[in-house]
Amino acid sequence: MKWAIRGGTIVTGDGNTVIENGTIVIDEERIIEVTDKNLELPADVKSIDAAGKVVMPGIINNHVHCVIDGAPIFASAAPSLPTETIFSNLDRHLLEGTTTLLNVDGFATMEEVESTNDRHPINIKTGTIHTPRNIKAAYMGDGKGMKPENEKPSVEEMLRRGAVAIAEVGAGATLGGGVQEYMYIPRAVKQVTGVEITTPQARALKSAVLGKYIDPPVYDETKLTVLMDEFGLTDKITAAGLKKVVEYTVLPPFEDAIAGLIEAGEYAARLDTIVSIHHAAPTKEVTKKLAYLGKLLVAGHSNHHSFDTDEAIEACQWLKERDVIIDVSTLDTFGARQMATSTDTLYGLVRAGLVDTISTDYGGGKYDPIVVCLDYLVTDGVCSLPQAVAMATSNVARLFPGLAADRGVLAPGKVADIILVDANSLGQVNTVIISGRTVAKGGKVCY
Repeated sequence: MKWAIRGGTIVTGDGNTVIENGTIVIDEERIIEVTDKNLELPADVKSIDAAGKVVMPGIINNHVHCVIDGAPIFASAAPSLPTETIFSNLDRHLLEGTTTLLNVDGFATMEEVESTNDRHPINIKTGTIHTPRNIKAAYMGDGKGMKPENEKPSVEEMLRRGAVAIAEVGAGATLGGGVQEYMYIPRAVKQVTGVEITTPQARALKSAVLGKYIDPPVYDETKLTVLMDEFGLTDKITAAGLKKVVEYTVLPPFEDAIAGLIEAGEYAARLDTIVSIHHAAPTKEVTKKLAYLGKLLVAGHSNHHSFDTDEAIEACQWLKERDVIIDVSTLDTFGARQMATSTDTLYGLVRAGLVDTISTDYGGGKYDPIVVCLDYLVTDGVCSLPQAVAMATSNVARLFPGLAADRGVLAPGKVADIILVDANSLGQVNTVIISGRTVAKGGKVCY
């Protein structure tokens, strides 16, 4: 049955085209026409009035955690979150305009992915990290969520059955990144001292004990002692004791996780498939070693808080010259700011023309919606509206084969994954349409 969206500002997602007061005609799940003409439609063709709205492709999010029911989370194979939380996470993504996502908790089974997909309208795809060194790193870091069926599949089997990438290789849980800072280090410190510490405090302790690059560790006892006094830990544990707590939490999986990056690159080259890796200060040099992969390599969340802005730009320029895909993540840049403390690195990378894709990552569950990031990028003059939209839609579909087939652009023949957002505040999502069906409207799901 045909229907239409009329009167809005259409941003097609191709990086250039904006149609004022346009019309999109949909038949079943496909777009059949996109035009600036005032079409005369039959009386029985219903239409949505999009006046005051920007109409754009649904967001394609290439880096998402904690969305597969029953599956281990992170590269450390931590226990799955409860079913209610998983589907709450998915509904949150949906209400934020996400219509396709890539799960990068890479130990999910295809059965877990398919079961979750059957119960939610978002087009859910998955990555895999079922390689020997990455499995070993998971057990060294945690592994409590790993069931035999999660460990058993090979990368080849996962790809054959529908996985679309090797992803996310590494991650903050095994490479001393964000998951260590908001989950593992605070948990370990509380267990030993009874004191609850924040994410920034955990990051500061980690830096004092291990340094910025972790390998080799660079210990600053004076700095640690000052931090212990500031955080109320001085009477609870000695500096030597706290040093051991941080080391025993962060270091066990690190060597295997680094080796797992190299190993995953070898799989990607042999199998001709995308590999998305944890790109941060501690993995900067190994990422360069993987640059021979060119467009098969995704440098994930390249605005990671462990980078200085100039360092991130320099690293990404070097990678970009070798055709590596540069991804940035919203993290909690515009909201909680427990992980990302400013917009400097994100804005610097976009202004330099280095960014291919925008994702969310997880940020301890405090990530900002991609549409909010697009709003800030445009409002602050970092890039144009068409450029911003393309980084979250068509670029992702083009660079991640198999993730979002026939999606990412509003054009005849494409799947009708469409969102309507407020023209004056792109972060306000009014309507979400997946495969021609309205699944969210007015801030509520309706699937």
